[in-house]
Amino acid sequence: MCSLDCLPFELLHLLCLYLGASDVLALKAACKKFHLWLGNSFWKKRVLSRCTGQFPCLAGKTVDWISCAIEREYTLELFGPTGHSVRFFQQNGSSPGIDAVHIPPDHSDLLIVGDRGRTITGFSFGRLLECGKWDQVFSDGRTHLGWIWTIKSINDNMVTGSWDGALRSWVITNTDLVLNTSYKLHAPVLCSSFLDTNVVAASAFLLARVIDLRLSPDQQSRCLAVRHQKAILCMDAPNERQICGSKCCADRNLVELHAGGDQWSSSYNSRSSLSSLENSDLGYDQGFSDPLTMLSSLEDTHGSNQPADSSAVVNLSSGDQVVLGGELPPISTGEELTASPSPVQDSPYRSGMVLYTGSDDHFMSGWDLRNPSRPVVKHQFVNYPRKMSLMDNSELWVAEPPNRIHVFDIRRGALECVYTNELPGWVRGFGGLEVTPGGVYACGLHGTVDVFHPTKPIIPMNSKPIAEHIHGSPTCMAYSQGILTVGAGDGSIYLWTSKDKMKSTVDSG
Repeated sequence: MCSLDCLPFELLHLLCLYLGASDVLALKAACKKFHLWLGNSFWKKRVLSRCTGQFPCLAGKTVDWISCAIEREYTLELFGPTGHSVRFFQQNGSSPGIDAVHIPPDHSDLLIVGDRGRTITGFSFGRLLECGKWDQVFSDGRTHLGWIWTIKSINDNMVTGSWDGALRSWVITNTDLVLNTSYKLHAPVLCSSFLDTNVVAASAFLLARVIDLRLSPDQQSRCLAVRHQKAILCMDAPNERQICGSKCCADRNLVELHAGGDQWSSSYNSRSSLSSLENSDLGYDQGFSDPLTMLSSLEDTHGSNQPADSSAVVNLSSGDQVVLGGELPPISTGEELTASPSPVQDSPYRSGMVLYTGSDDHFMSGWDLRNPSRPVVKHQFVNYPRKMSLMDNSELWVAEPPNRIHVFDIRRGALECVYTNELPGWVRGFGGLEVTPGGVYACGLHGTVDVFHPTKPIIPMNSKPIAEHIHGSPTCMAYSQGILTVGAGDGSIYLWTSKDKMKSTVDSG
């Protein structure tokens, strides 16, 4: 009988093309010969054979082909032409509308929802997938005093931002949520992003403020901020991906294949680990689904006549005291700027701490927070950047209303738009955008949720979107480790995952 290790190299490669990625990885771990034969060239060929366009979108980009192959195949199994995703749906829940959904990377059994009833609610995926019931694990409706717009977490740290002008820090577990600290930012907090495990950036109308969660508001009396000319609507940070790992099923941290000399080791987890302003005070109707409609009325209140490219120091322990870091001459509107200011003295921010912000002033800016007085790079849009998502630390995807998705190369400090795609039929803008090497997930305010190949051009994975004509408009989206969830303006929640993910979640619970 002929064993597998006696097969010719070409025949083994052909055989492996018909095996699942997890089976090939198990075979790769069987002996050093297979480990060497099933190298990057095999995985690259496997990925490209499943692509309908150019991948990756960036020329010369370094790709982890093993992780990419696992994620691409998982996504196609869910949302491709023969996809078998399972959908769960809670229609018109107890919430009057949802503007934030989040799946904590380190508590992946939880779905956390922030709504227009000022309530933060945690649901257990284990209970939902086991019996189909949306049982609440915890709920807090007393802490925030306005609509909840943003939820982010790293490890056990979580922050929530609200229309009430406060950023609140929490400690999160699988069964509870404990309030830690509240920071008064004195303007609606629409978006946030962790810069490292203890430092978070949060929007406060024109500003993006940088807060060290280890310090109380009194201890942190002077808080660094960067400024736009109008409201900041979205942000993301490459540092957050380094800390949290990938949102993908095949987290590259799970795949470690080393070879050298006569000794080699292989480890692989084939199961994916994976201000107290009230709405009535402001006179806003519950029907609004986009912050721009409401923020437009705040222009006169907060003003926008300060230099857009000046740093600010903000006092969090008292009123909204802003000390400008020095006015700078106007900068060009080109896509790249030369970094000119000297580093901030005694900057608490480590080397390479980068933040990207998108604003209603039509600009997306890239900031080196050691030099916060002006952006290092800028890009101007016809309309404005509404949502952004990092595929990795090289590739940034940005959604521009009503129907454009842009791909940016952010390697070596650049902010170069390498490709723009217009989605036919998308006429009202975006509620959410999430990007992984496996797929591009987008929801539109016109009622559609769709999944695309992460290629140039981006092409839908299936002939039809995974959801159409959602009432109440899809207003927010989250994807993590094999689960896609969407929140709508009428309080409904939609969720897609696989039967295997359901089983593994229930078993682990």
